[in-house]
Parts: sequence; C-alpha cells; structure tokens
Amino acid sequence: MEKIISIEEFKSKGSSLTFKEGSKQILVLGVKDKVFAIDNRCPHEGYPLSQGKTEEKSCVLTCNWHNWKFDLETGKCLVGGDNVRTYPVVISNDQIKVDLSDPTPEEIRDSIMEGFEVAFKERQYGRIAREATRLIYNKLDPLYALKQSILWSYDKFEYGMGHAYAATADWVSIYNSSSDEEEKVICLTEAIDHIAFDSLRHKTYSYNETGENYDPEKLFSYIIQESVKEAEGQINSAFKSGLRFKELEEVLSRAALEHYNDFGHSLIYVTKVRELCDVFNDKEVDKALALCLVRSLCYSTKEDLLPEFKKYATTLETLESESFGNQDKINPIEEKHNVSKAYEWLQSELPKGNIKALYGELLLSNAKNFLRYNLEYQSATDNPVTQNVGWLDFTHAITFSNAVRRTCEKFPNLWKKGLAQMASFSGRNNSYTTEISLSDWKISFDDFRVKSKNVILDHGLGLPIFSAHILKTSVATMEEAEYLGEGKASGYMLAAMNRFMSSPLKQKHVRRTIHQGISLVSKDFK
Repeated sequence: MEKIISIEEFKSKGSSLTFKEGSKQILVLGVKDKVFAIDNRCPHEGYPLSQGKTEEKSCVLTCNWHNWKFDLETGKCLVGGDNVRTYPVVISNDQIKVDLSDPTPEEIRDSIMEGFEVAFKERQYGRIAREATRLIYNKLDPLYALKQSILWSYDKFEYGMGHAYAATADWVSIYNSSSDEEEKVICLTEAIDHIAFDSLRHKTYSYNETGENYDPEKLFSYIIQESVKEAEGQINSAFKSGLRFKELEEVLSRAALEHYNDFGHSLIYVTKVRELCDVFNDKEVDKALALCLVRSLCYSTKEDLLPEFKKYATTLETLESESFGNQDKINPIEEKHNVSKAYEWLQSELPKGNIKALYGELLLSNAKNFLRYNLEYQSATDNPVTQNVGWLDFTHAITFSNAVRRTCEKFPNLWKKGLAQMASFSGRNNSYTTEISLSDWKISFDDFRVKSKNVILDHGLGLPIFSAHILKTSVATMEEAEYLGEGKASGYMLAAMNRFMSSPLKQKHVRRTIHQGISLVSKDFK
C-alpha cells in the first residue's frame, strides 16, 4: 500500500503536508533535496511534529513541545526518548510515493524492544508504559518484555534476589486475570519499573559457570555454608543435566526453612520464583531466576542466631521428634506473648492439633498483630535501631504464612519448620502492637477485593518496595482467606490489610537515620 502525492501539490504546500491513512497521521517533509515521511504524532505525548522545526544541515526535526529531536532518515530520537516511525519514500515521474506497508511482526517487535531496553536500563517509567502499549496494540506478546527484563537484570544483583521478582509474580497474576487494557499496561509497567529500579546502574556480577555434578544434598550444604560460588555451580550443573526449577524447588525450600532466614523472605522468594517459572515455561528464565535466588539464599541473614530467637533450634529439635495429632481442637495461642512463649505453645500443641488448625491459629495470631501495629514506631525518631519496626515487618508474617502453606502442601515434611517460623513472627511482632478494635476496620471479602485492587493499580507511592508489599500482602490475604474460609483469621487479615492500606506510609526516615548514626559513631568519642 502506498500514498502518491504530486510534486506540484507538495511544493504548493511549502514542501510540508500531512495526510491520514486509517488511524495513522503522516507528515511528509522536504528538507534540502530530500523528502521524508514520518508519523506526525510525537511519540512522547502526541504533539504534531508538523508544528516543529527542522534543521536543514542535519536533517533533524525538533518537537517544540518538549524539545525532543528526531533523525528524519531513521526516526531515531536523538534527544528525548521514544523513536518515531519513518516510511520509505520514492520520487519518480514527478510523483512522491510513500510506502505505507507494515513491517513484519518480528521487525515490529525488534524495534519496540530496542526502545524498551533503553527505557528499562534508564528506568523511564512513561516510556516503559508506552512501549508496553505498543506491544499490545501490535498484537505481540507483552510478557516477552517482562521476560527480557529478567534476563537483562538477573546478574545485576550482588546479593541475589530482592522484592522486584517476587512482586512480578503477583503483577503477572493480576495481568492474566484482567481483561481491562489499562489494568494490563499498569501491571506490566509496574513490574518492569520495579526490576529496573532495583538493577539501575548496577554493574554485572557474574555467576559461577562451573561446578561438580549436581547433587541436591551438596546444593543444600553449600547454601547453608554460605558457599556462594559452589552453590551457583550446582545450579549451573543442574540445568546442564536437563533439570528445571520445579525439580529444584524442594531442596531450595528446605534450605530456605533451615534457618529463620531473612525474616521470611527466603521462602517467599522460592514460592514466587516457582510461579514465574510456571508462567514463562522457559529454561533460560528458569536458570536466571534460580541463580539469582540461590545467591540470595546464601547471603540471607539468619535471625535464629540472634538472642531473641535462640530457642528456635532447640524447638525444631523437639518438634522433629513429635508427631501430628488428628484432633481439630487446640488451645488458642495467647494474645500477649514473646518468641519463647510462642515456641512453648507450639511444642505443647503440636502433638494434639492437626496441621490446618495449628496453621490457622498461628495465622490468626499474626493477623491480630498486623491489625494492631503501633504506628508510633513508624513516626519515632529517637528509638534504638532494634525498634526500627514498620508496617512492612508485619506484612511479612502474612506473605510468609502464605508461602508456608503453599510450600508445605507440596512438601509436607517441611510443615514443622514452617510453623516454627510462623511462631517466630508471632512472638516477635507482638511486642510492637497496641490496642486496635477489629470492628473499626472490619471489611467484607468482596469490598476488600475492590478496595485492594483500586489501591494496587493506583497506589501513588514513589518507592516500588512499598507498593510491592501492598500488592504481595493483598494477594496473600485473598488466597489465605479463601483457603481458611470465614472465621477469625480471615476477618483479622482483611481488617489488618484495610487499616494498612488506609494508613500513611513513611517512605524515608531522615531524622531517625541521622539520630541513630550519630548515636553509634559518637560512642567512640565519649
């Protein structure tokens, strides 16, 4: 398909004219002895390029709205961001012929992804959104951009996986369940922007490509010993032998629960990586995520080595010798307790309570703590470092519980360790609560679903880690409420999330950070 314009008509228009072809609006522009054809809409915000200015010497067109500059030969954006599409022009027999035929799908995808990579590496939020929309409107797979974002970033994390990939699993879940175009673009943009934020300007931290033949017990041992390179070598060997992430999940889950790791992040990450691997079903993505995850498992903080959790190991030893009973009734966990009391309660109840009842009781305790978080700890500026406890610390108890249930349903031998860590959360967080009425924040499941979706899709938060926690905890809350059905645990979880989403989030603690830094350094001078 082509557009034919007589040279006489073109010159009568001052060597600049626009025409429409379907939904396209095309600018034909004469510069010196050449004629160019490009999209008339600036790819930034749609301002008409026909109202721009042209530099004849360099054949550069400037959009006067934000001073973006485009090479008329190629459409490349020289100053600004997105490229503009150009159309081949042929002049013959006093006619200008503009070739309007579309490139192949592969050429379109490659062109969009070229821009996407720039937007990703420079974390250009608006451009990420526009490029995602271009994939959708060109009927290309938008998740391809998400896959590439993982492959562009997985070796940029010195200490392994963070919240971005975990949140991505939940963004994809919402993306797949939505038929709304705007919601889909939000999900893609938020997921990719968070990955871009976490990897922004990081150098490459290469993974060990060599290692012994894969042995799950060796991998487990290397993770526990924090032997990063050896553990990475085991992952590479596993994939060389043809294994996929789903076949590594059990040993990685076991390693994540061997210690009270990173306040629950480790098991959450294992669970979310499996979700992403199932979505993409791509060996390259499997391997990238597995390597990043294993690196984080090796570097994770082991809270059970802290004095507060010193009974964790002995509790596990006792639990290993106990059997689960079959009774449905258990004695409710105390609402006021510390970590030691939580362990004692679990040891006493394990032989007589069934798994679902124990799980539900611990989840109820954590949900009550979540609802009752004392906001004074968030606003305090002169508290000691040990009391730097915020909303996100309480959300972890819910997302971790969700990971425990989903993991242990697949690997029942891990239930005892999972329950013990839920008890750790319960005892630890209880110290930072205050009296909050359930009735003040009670919300039905249907109302919660609507409210949480509205907040998630238009959160207005600058730092991705905060929106990621709202997202992940909302998804976990809905899944666990559906699993447990109506009851106290579900009611408290929904109420807690309702309060969390309705409360202010302090994203930066300026005075507190400076106060604590001065307090520490000054000790050497007083």
